[in-house]
Amino acid sequence: MTHIVIVGTSHPLQCGHSSVSPENIGSFEAEVRLLLQKHQIVRITEEMDADGLARHKVTETIAERVAKELGLEHQHLDLTRCERTALGLHDGPLFTIIDLYNPSDSGKSFRDALSILEAEIRERIWVHRILATKSSPVLFICGASHVEPLARLWKLLGMPCDVAHYDYSA
Repeated sequence: MTHIVIVGTSHPLQCGHSSVSPENIGSFEAEVRLLLQKHQIVRITEEMDADGLARHKVTETIAERVAKELGLEHQHLDLTRCERTALGLHDGPLFTIIDLYNPSDSGKSFRDALSILEAEIRERIWVHRILATKSSPVLFICGASHVEPLARLWKLLGMPCDVAHYDYSA
């Protein structure tokens, strides 16, 4: 049974982006290390992919660097641009339908509903990817908006889940 420990935070902090102070980056790294030790984590997983790293102008996340240093497994879970396109997500065919029916609110409500659906699809794929590898306990780092839905999914599966931070900020 896979035990997950979830940390929600901002992606700039997760990536150690240059817009985040070195003190806050150091604080986040220390918190990751503390959680690894406290929960005896053997694998770190993250809502991230190569496109996200490039967007934040980094080559690895803070947790990825820590995992390498400590010899822990690390896995980026998010869908690549190609995978999103194949699923029709994020400005794919589902979103372009707005242009066909020209709603009075310029498609805002439709686009908002599709964004929620997209997040739910991504979260279910992350669960699948986490469960595809049996090593546990797992630290999962994601954007703060995904913490509650992911914890709810995990608990629906009857598996142990701890939320360490709903929205970590140093």
